[in-house]
Amino acid sequence: MTFARLTSRFGVAAQLDLEALAIAKADGYTDIACFRPDAEAGDFPHEAAMAAEAARLGLRFHYAPMRDMSPTDAARQAVAASGEGDVRMLGYCKSGRRAAVAWLQGALEQGTPLADALDQARAAGHDLAGLASQFTGSD
Repeated sequence: MTFARLTSRFGVAAQLDLEALAIAKADGYTDIACFRPDAEAGDFPHEAAMAAEAARLGLRFHYAPMRDMSPTDAARQAVAASGEGDVRMLGYCKSGRRAAVAWLQGALEQGTPLADALDQARAAGHDLAGLASQFTGSD
């Protein structure tokens, strides 16, 4: 399993399972952020199971569900934590797109120019250009 790196401190992935957490730890991640709500349709490990496995492995777990492409306060806080100390965060959701959007919002809040952030996301496999107006307030 590979993870798409947006920066040296933040990566994104599609839905993880419990076994993927050990792979993430071996890859150097210290924190896991789940942007997928437990109530979403599908068969996947829910927050409690993922948090318990993350804790067992010594990983910090952040539950920051997003129901659409608008980062929540919890998502903003999770992404902000990726800028602290020696944190290396892996964010995930069904496809990785919401995790990439949450990162994009955080990057913009930290002063990264939109074009640069979109380029980084695209290089990691997430073309978010269609959402640019959401972040600039224009059409």
